[in-house]
Amino acid sequence: MTRGSLYLRFSPSGIVLPVKRALFAVVLVAADPGCSPEAPPATKLTQEQLEDPAICQGCHASQYTQWASSMHAYAADDPVFLAMNARGQRETNGALGSFCVQCHAPIALRLGLTTDGSNLASVPQWAKSVTCYFCHNTSAVTSTNDDPLVLANDGVMRAAIADPIAAAPHAGGYSLLHDGKVVASSQICGACHDVTNQHGIDVERTFAEWRASEFSHLLSSEDNTRACPSCHMPSSQGQAATQPLDSPVREIHDHSMPGIDLALVDFPDRAGQRALVQSFLDASVSAQLCVTGTDAAVTLQSENVGHAWPSGAIQDRRAWLELVAKTQGQVVFQSGVVADGDSISTLSDPNLWLLREQMLDGTNEVEFLWQALGIGTTTTLPYATGVSGTSAQHSVSRTYTLPANVDEVAIRLRIVPIDQAQLDLLVTSGDLAPAVRSAMSVMSVAKTTLTWVAGGPSCVN
Repeated sequence: MTRGSLYLRFSPSGIVLPVKRALFAVVLVAADPGCSPEAPPATKLTQEQLEDPAICQGCHASQYTQWASSMHAYAADDPVFLAMNARGQRETNGALGSFCVQCHAPIALRLGLTTDGSNLASVPQWAKSVTCYFCHNTSAVTSTNDDPLVLANDGVMRAAIADPIAAAPHAGGYSLLHDGKVVASSQICGACHDVTNQHGIDVERTFAEWRASEFSHLLSSEDNTRACPSCHMPSSQGQAATQPLDSPVREIHDHSMPGIDLALVDFPDRAGQRALVQSFLDASVSAQLCVTGTDAAVTLQSENVGHAWPSGAIQDRRAWLELVAKTQGQVVFQSGVVADGDSISTLSDPNLWLLREQMLDGTNEVEFLWQALGIGTTTTLPYATGVSGTSAQHSVSRTYTLPANVDEVAIRLRIVPIDQAQLDLLVTSGDLAPAVRSAMSVMSVAKTTLTWVAGGPSCVN
């Protein structure tokens, strides 16, 4: 059956109606293909139907809605990704190839709908980004980075359900790789969250960080063993599907998968996505501020984070401490103060506490991952590698020397997913619209927003 051929839709009366695939997004809510309780499907959904996330929406409405506003759904439409890929292909004379698109549009690549991501504007939406089928049809992971996922293409959608319903519109199967309570489930996430560029340089290492951390299966404490879904896909009780109506209540997982990145263009439920990311950030780092005489000691501690903070594309991210000291209401010392919309990288500040990673082409810093021939200075909040002693350390401290007679000190930890200076480079090269750059905003972490006042406790947290 070709993509342009007819599929079957089951009406409440049981009449089989022909509907072209392109119309499914329109008719899905009115008559779920393959998922009408009054007329269960006579046959299982085809692989081509399973590849389309819009078809999944019929039976898995809540999961679909969560996924549709996630960065997984955004991955191939992200204008920053498209701009970086376009620039990378140009600067490498096409040698970058499928490097970026293998994780940002894996189904499109595997089906031959794209080879390097340069034509994604003409690729059908169902094949873009990180889709339901790409994750739930995975049967094996053969390595640790750059999309080594094996798709079975067998009509079986895998999950953590040990007793899938036989009458469901597709076959189901239990898989360790999809069970968030099993550490093996981190392998699917890690497959695209560890990235090695064409020069063999590990430019993203979130999975490697997790594997070395107290949360991974490499350590012996069962209480501290947590896979990626434990944090990024929290569970609750509910129906995994609405077909059949008497589907049992099970443990199901949220598919919003928040991290740090945000959609910069029109996208489903951007406000909800930002709220989830903000909540995630607020739970991730705490601070303590102690002022004694002219010393202001600041400690930042990651909280329940199974990898470094920040992590992921830390060559693009910028996190920094903002500190402002006052005497009788007048600012007498500040560090890390920059207007929203301006890059922290342009700030001349000898006291700046900046969390980021440098990439090098030898001795010089480079801005884009395909240019990296080595890694320079990396400054992040550490991940614990054990559950006790020094290996359990999550914190980093720094002391600022203030003028005399300071009576108020305020701090907050700020972070931007992609440095505005890097976005400026993409705008200048003509690869990114200025409006996208303007949409990038800075966030602050709630538990690090503290104020010390003279006469009160010497330490606040």
